[in-house]
Amino acid sequence: EFTTAAFEGLEAGRKFSSCLAPLKDDDGKVIQIMGVTEDVTQRKDLETMLKASYEQVLHWSQHDALTGLVNQHHFQKILNERIISAQRSGTAFALLHINLDHFKRINEKYGHIAGDRYLRHVSGVIQALAGDKFASARIGGDEFGMILPDADEEQALAFARALLGEIKRSPLFLPGDPLVLSVSIGVAVFPRHGRTAAEIFSQAQRAMEEVKI
Repeated sequence: EFTTAAFEGLEAGRKFSSCLAPLKDDDGKVIQIMGVTEDVTQRKDLETMLKASYEQVLHWSQHDALTGLVNQHHFQKILNERIISAQRSGTAFALLHINLDHFKRINEKYGHIAGDRYLRHVSGVIQALAGDKFASARIGGDEFGMILPDADEEQALAFARALLGEIKRSPLFLPGDPLVLSVSIGVAVFPRHGRTAAEIFSQAQRAMEEVKI
C-alpha cells in the first residue's frame, strides 16, 4: 500500500513529492516506513506557466486586442447560446448594433492613433454600462454589439437612448477642443425580429443604418 504526498520544502519556493510505503513483518506489523522523495519544483513551475499561457491564449482568442471587449467570433457563439436559452424559457432578448459616427473623418483628420483612442473610449463607456449583466463586443472596425437578456423592444430602446446620452456626455480630448462623440444604434428583439442569429443580426444592422448620421 503506497501513499503519495506533495509538500513545500524547507527551502523557500521548492516543491517535493513523496511516495511512502510500510514495510511489514510476517505478522503484518509495520516495522519500517520506506519512501522516496523527489524535487518536482521545475515540473510544477512549468505546469503553472503552461496553464497561465493557455488561459492567456484562450482569453485573447475570445477578445479584441484593442478594446478588450469580446470579439466577433465569440460574440456569435454567445448570441447562439442566448437564442437557445430564450427558446427554452420562452423569453425575449434584444441585440444592439452600435456604429461610431464620423469615425473615418476623425481617422483622417487626427490619425489612426486618435481613431484607436475613439474606439477604446467608446468601448469603455459600453463596458461601464454593460457591466457583467450584458454581453458586449467589438464586431467590426467601428462597430459594437450588445445583448440585453430578458429585454423587450421598449426596454432595449430606453437602454440605447441611455447609452447614446452617456457617450455624448463623455467627450474625447484630442488636439484642440474636446470632441463630442455620437453613435448610431440599431435594435432587434428576439423572437419578434427573427429566430436565428443571422436574422436578428441583419435586422439590428438595418435598424442602425436607418438612423446612421
